[in-house]
Amino acid sequence: MDGVQSLSDAREIGYIEGLEHYYSDELLTNKINALIDEDISREQFIETALKNMARLIRENPLRYRSFGMYWWHVKDLLNERIPDPTAWWYGGHVDGRIMELTDRGSDAKNLMQAVTYHSENWTNSGQQDYVLNGVNRVYSLFDQDCIEE
Repeated sequence: MDGVQSLSDAREIGYIEGLEHYYSDELLTNKINALIDEDISREQFIETALKNMARLIRENPLRYRSFGMYWWHVKDLLNERIPDPTAWWYGGHVDGRIMELTDRGSDAKNLMQAVTYHSENWTNSGQQDYVLNGVNRVYSLFDQDCIEE
């Protein structure tokens, strides 16, 4: 992103708004509401999903890649809600640009993107296609905090 120094610069020239999301806001909302209708609160969904994700990536650290570009929201939420200084993901590395691009405005929606992508993506490739401002791109996920890489 040549010439982009900040999030406001990126928004000004359309980089942030130009992302074509994989999952519509309606789909994410419906998936969350379906869980809440089954007597689970939004907070319970977030906490349960994070605990399951933490277990999964403790068992196999490279599984973080199965969350695609949404990994950065997962990592941020893990560090915020289930802080564990002994966990490899407790490091400070994030891809801020991708976090901003994929931010859906709530922890539940950001997490549901990761859960949905993970359920559709059983590989650990770390490669994800996306469209930004009408241009097809490939994102290569790499978390330098992961001790397995």
